[in-house]
Amino acid sequence: MDAIFFGFNIQAVGGLKYLADNNISYPEDISISIIGSPEWVNIGKNNIEHIDQNSASLGREAAQLMMDIISNKQTEIVNKINSCVLVKGSSVKKNN
Repeated sequence: MDAIFFGFNIQAVGGLKYLADNNISYPEDISISIIGSPEWVNIGKNNIEHIDQNSASLGREAAQLMMDIISNKQTEIVNKINSCVLVKGSSVKKNN
């Protein structure tokens, strides 16, 4: 296995703890990337490559949609694609 891609913050926390407990280093032994931008993603050695989904904006839009549904201002199903940004870090090994 060359890399681990964590889909959720809690998975990343558990996975990174497992790697540390088993003396597995990233990116030397395995590459790491996650979806989301938790506060700890750039603290200390972490500097983990991640996909920033602009969670605050996403949360505000979701709350507004929920309030519109509750007040019957919104009755149709909404599909929306939000932009995201790959934030490069030092957790992915460069391969030639």
